[in-house]
Amino acid sequence: MYEEPKDRPEDAYWEEMSGAEDERFWEKVRKGVKEGVKYTAEKTDLYAKVGGRRLAIVGIHRKIDRAYTELGERVYALFASGKVAEAAEDAEVKELVERIREAEADLARKESEIEEIRQEYRERAEREKKETGEDS
Repeated sequence: MYEEPKDRPEDAYWEEMSGAEDERFWEKVRKGVKEGVKYTAEKTDLYAKVGGRRLAIVGIHRKIDRAYTELGERVYALFASGKVAEAAEDAEVKELVERIREAEADLARKESEIEEIRQEYRERAEREKKETGEDS
């Protein structure tokens, strides 16, 4: 039968460690966990904000694609019926062009919002770095 040695080096280490050292160790652990949670929360917030806008961008792209398809079908119908000259004044063509312009403006706004969010987080990270005196 195997019997564990009584004088193991790791036992001696733990016996020698004073209460103050133990407290410092756990304080470091607490600080590390706290910083990790804060970092994770900030990144989650960033990804949620950016992700929501990216999802909106996908929807806008679909909206633009549908409008282009409808516009192409309408212009082709006018062309096929010999009314090419009237295409620029056609109410349906004008409405589709306006929908595309509005969607492209929405797209630009969403992309701008994403950049603003990213810039805000970069600035916040820089401020925190300066406050904590980190160099990286």
